[in-house]
Amino acid sequence: MSQLPPGSRLPALVQSVHAARDPLGSVRTLRRAHGPIFTRRLISEAPQVVVADVAAARQVFADPTGAGLVGCPRKRLFESVVGEHSLFTMDGPAWERHHRLLAPALQGRAIEAWRDTIAEITDREIAGWPAHRAFPLHRAMQRIALEVIVRLVWGARLPERRGRLRVLAPRMLDRLSLAALVMPPRVRDRMLTANGFTDLRERLDEVLFAEITDRRRQHGSKSGGARGQHGSESGNGRRQHGSKRGSGSGDGDGDGDMLSRLVGEEEDDQAVRDEMVTLLLAGHETTAAGLAWAFERLLRTPRVWERLRDEPEDEEFLQAVVRETLRIRPVALTGHRRLVAPMEILGYEIPAGCSVLPMIRLIHQDPAVFPDPAAFRPDRFLGDEAGPAMRAWLPFGHGARYCVGARLAMLTMRTVISRVAASTDLAAPDPRPESQQLRQVTVTPGSGTRAVARPRRREPLFT
Repeated sequence: MSQLPPGSRLPALVQSVHAARDPLGSVRTLRRAHGPIFTRRLISEAPQVVVADVAAARQVFADPTGAGLVGCPRKRLFESVVGEHSLFTMDGPAWERHHRLLAPALQGRAIEAWRDTIAEITDREIAGWPAHRAFPLHRAMQRIALEVIVRLVWGARLPERRGRLRVLAPRMLDRLSLAALVMPPRVRDRMLTANGFTDLRERLDEVLFAEITDRRRQHGSKSGGARGQHGSESGNGRRQHGSKRGSGSGDGDGDGDMLSRLVGEEEDDQAVRDEMVTLLLAGHETTAAGLAWAFERLLRTPRVWERLRDEPEDEEFLQAVVRETLRIRPVALTGHRRLVAPMEILGYEIPAGCSVLPMIRLIHQDPAVFPDPAAFRPDRFLGDEAGPAMRAWLPFGHGARYCVGARLAMLTMRTVISRVAASTDLAAPDPRPESQQLRQVTVTPGSGTRAVARPRRREPLFT
């Protein structure tokens, strides 16, 4: 018989207000009251079963039965931003096809080849930092992460187009809010139009479709056929683009960037656009937030920061620092699965129609798995402790839907931290930890990781 775990008896409206006001604290309170699995009810939502047990979370993420959909619950929130052809919002065969297309370019040697360019981007950004006065490192990390995506993933050739992307993408993110995303579609669309998001999205689309057209022309000239034509305006004002695939190899102009790969394999311009927007917006913002948290924690943990400054090229320790950052401050709160068939979790038969949320942040704070969980201690990912720690480390999910951009994010974080540690002394103007703020669906430092850059010499960590 289907049954739900215990949970709050407060009305759904009250639970929704608590979740909106304090998304982190509200789930901690429920975890203390009800244990590692509990139910919460929010307005306009099916019951949500929250899982805070690592073994159960890995079961939900792996989901060999196919009972839980990933793209489906994201559609309601993000389709107005990334479109219906995004890897982020798809399930089933469509997701599998796009994953096969995108994953090879974001794995192994393909990613490692970008290390020098990421270092170059970082060095150029560092050179522009003000000396001896506080500035928000989060913004600096956004500029670095966005440039990585623009140059290495999107691959825009023309400086004018790159410049427009650098301006439009951050402005779009600044105008997004979780409050707007959770609204019914008509209300959401009015809110996004009123605050200028819709206009910015259309301007970004102009840049993207112009570059897609140029790539198709270049690719077509090499493969012997034209590749795509612009279609007509749709009812919602977004251009619909479609074309038939040619016989190209998928290598585009030979640069190996993601756009060339997509243009070489994907017949529909709108689908190419949707994947590019996903990489451009979600890809850079999550990495930037991870980097901002890394420096927020490092500047308040003197022994770790000192070791990095002494050994900025110690890859094993850098990897441990990044992993510990994403443990103690995971950028995402949770995973999300919408059940289309019952799933048994920790003795409960969760019925179809419910949502199951492996709560990454609660799992990463479990003292039974991570002793002294509030301490920033990269050593837990080194030596004998590393195995158990890694089995409970879930910032990118687990299983087939493991984040396709995880390797790029990890390489970017290691490279940026190493370059900053090697060239710059940073200090926190305030030794108190920065608050955790939910920005859209990403958890970011409440003060933007305020820091002071100083000439490279030994001095007190805090100003």
